[in-house]
Amino acid sequence: MISVIEVYRNLRDLCNKDQKGFVTPNVFNSFAGLAQQGIYNAMFASLPQALGNRRKNVDAGRDKSTYKQLVEDMSYYLERSEIRSSGSAGLGLSFKKPNDLSKIVSISLDDDARTSVEVLYDAEKADRILNSNLSTPTNEFPVALVSDDIEVFPDTVGTLLLSYYRQPRSTYATSVGSEYSQGDLDKNSTPEYNVLASLNIDVADPINCKDFDLPEHYKNQLIQSMSSLIGVSLRDEFLIKTPQ
Repeated sequence: MISVIEVYRNLRDLCNKDQKGFVTPNVFNSFAGLAQQGIYNAMFASLPQALGNRRKNVDAGRDKSTYKQLVEDMSYYLERSEIRSSGSAGLGLSFKKPNDLSKIVSISLDDDARTSVEVLYDAEKADRILNSNLSTPTNEFPVALVSDDIEVFPDTVGTLLLSYYRQPRSTYATSVGSEYSQGDLDKNSTPEYNVLASLNIDVADPINCKDFDLPEHYKNQLIQSMSSLIGVSLRDEFLIKTPQ
């Protein structure tokens, strides 16, 4: 994962070109999560073009394949979670979405056959299925309507297996006792740079720093994105147009 300390130091050196002290930890932290989310979203936005290039045989292929790299990067965010019903919801059962859910990949029943659940996002289509004598959901052919929660039909389903892409969060910048190791995921925070409060100078506090939740090869893109965001905030053309 990308070190928050290294990114901060790179941005500090870049932005403080006139010794004006532009980048403080507070300024940095206010843009860190936003820049990370932008790169994460760009992975998914780039996938259709990469897949199209692959089908046209213009992708480099093997280890140099853009499509393969994107799929590998995205696989880091794949999660499989067992979720239980939180109660009845109309004609079905309601299931709470995980707090870190970004995009649903698939839903299946937690049974021996791992029965696949048809996923719908259109309430009108779900109503037509429920009112049809031919397509009424059964335990063998269940249906899930995804909205604020996940509503599953029929109402005899108790537990689901949800495969999904999680949102990017942060990772531990250093080991913390025996509880966390450097690089472990922290789902409760976004990237953050902190300094030692006991000193009057800018010295990083690794224990309270949280690294970015992005593969290392996105480091340059991350720095460019953050410098642009900071440049817009400060109306600094140099930072907005930082060279690639």
